[in-house]
Amino acid sequence: WDVLEHHVASLHPASIPRDLHSGTEAGTAMVVSTVSFLNAPSARPLESFIRYHLLKGFARIMIFVDSEKDLAALDVIRRFPALRVLHRVRSCELSEEQKQRCPSFAKLEGFVNEVSARQLLDAELAMAKAPELGCRWLVCLDSDELFYTKEASVVPHFQYLEEKGIQQMSYLNHEPWHIYLIERGQNMFLQSIFFDKDSVYKTTHTHTHIYIYIY
Repeated sequence: WDVLEHHVASLHPASIPRDLHSGTEAGTAMVVSTVSFLNAPSARPLESFIRYHLLKGFARIMIFVDSEKDLAALDVIRRFPALRVLHRVRSCELSEEQKQRCPSFAKLEGFVNEVSARQLLDAELAMAKAPELGCRWLVCLDSDELFYTKEASVVPHFQYLEEKGIQQMSYLNHEPWHIYLIERGQNMFLQSIFFDKDSVYKTTHTHTHIYIYIY
């Protein structure tokens, strides 16, 4: 965890595919997350979340911020290169784009006050944008989750899935017991030692028509 908080490493490790625009390199992956730190004492966990996934070899991270007033989250995002960490803020403009590009918009439009509906629409928009951003895989995570592998980079894992013709994968979700830590303004990634194992998250090949469901 020392890496997350104190070690300033290169944001372009060798495991990152060289050309983010061609969309031709196997294993190129993007993380998408819907976040809100509006009522939290700080957005330090988001900084750890972003830094960790960049260092693990994800080509891009797309963050959807639920409110333009969430200055803590926006401040964290803007500390990173915009080429690698993209963000959208909840707005009428975003809603209109999702209306045009998200297959589930008509079904979910009346439920956007629910975070799960917003997550689904954000994931669908990210899936639509992924090929344009040179990414072949999309992993949808909450900002309190890390895509952990023993290997230094996630790229070989996604390359392996493509080689085997696998287009969707589900993973066990170890979620930290962190509510108490967040209320105190602390970073759960530095202090959590107990985890729940009761849900899954999915990664989906962006060239398919399989949609992501958030649990």
